[in-house]
Amino acid sequence: MHRFAYRDELHREGMKTLRGWVDRTQGPTMVMWWATKGTRVALEDGWNRLHQLRKDGPSVEAFTLQNRFPPPD
Repeated sequence: MHRFAYRDELHREGMKTLRGWVDRTQGPTMVMWWATKGTRVALEDGWNRLHQLRKDGPSVEAFTLQNRFPPPD
C-alpha cells in the first residue's frame, strides 16, 4: 500500500488534484487499521477511526502510512 500511495505515478498525480479538495487543517485525512481478511468495513468505521487518529495520534487501532503498525498475530 505504501509503495502504491507514494511511488505509483498515476496515484501521485491523482493525489495532487485531491489536495485542492481536502481541508488538512483538521489533521490527517486518511486512516488505516488492520482488519481480519473478509471483514466488511463500513464508512462509519473509517470515519470513527479517523477521528480517533486525529484525537489520540497513531495507534494500532488507527494509523497512517507514515506511522504504520505491524499486523496483529
